[in-house]
Amino acid sequence: MKKLVLPLVSFAWLAFLQGCAPLRSNPDMISVESDPSGAEVYVMGKKVGITPLEVRQVEVFPLTYSPGQQSLYGTIVLRYAGCHDYTQRVSTTAYGKGINAKLDCGQKPAEAARTDRKEADASIEKRLQKLKELQEKGLITEEDAKATRRRILEGL
Repeated sequence: MKKLVLPLVSFAWLAFLQGCAPLRSNPDMISVESDPSGAEVYVMGKKVGITPLEVRQVEVFPLTYSPGQQSLYGTIVLRYAGCHDYTQRVSTTAYGKGINAKLDCGQKPAEAARTDRKEADASIEKRLQKLKELQEKGLITEEDAKATRRRILEGL
């Protein structure tokens, strides 16, 4: 009976551990993806490729490194033109599931167009107000004010 208990407990323990973490095709690699894809991937301050890619664990956690690289140890940085840098410390979760980064690339084109339009409207309003002030102070004639006003409004 005792001979049967040890293998049974060992089998149950292994079955439990199998369910705790998914098995990856290559456990020495860390999957790195980004949205948008094509971001440059930096490990220990060195460019290692472009997303999507797999980074070797030993590159992220090298056995030796200079004291100046201590802050980079265990960290992956993604860079994409027009986006903020994305920095991720590789934890057991990131190591197990990989890194899937959503990069912050600022405003969407439609939002940027709305912002530009608001700024343009404010600028036109300021120019018309300044024109009115100049006319009230007698620094420009009514005829000049009308011509300038027409040019400002034609720019809309």
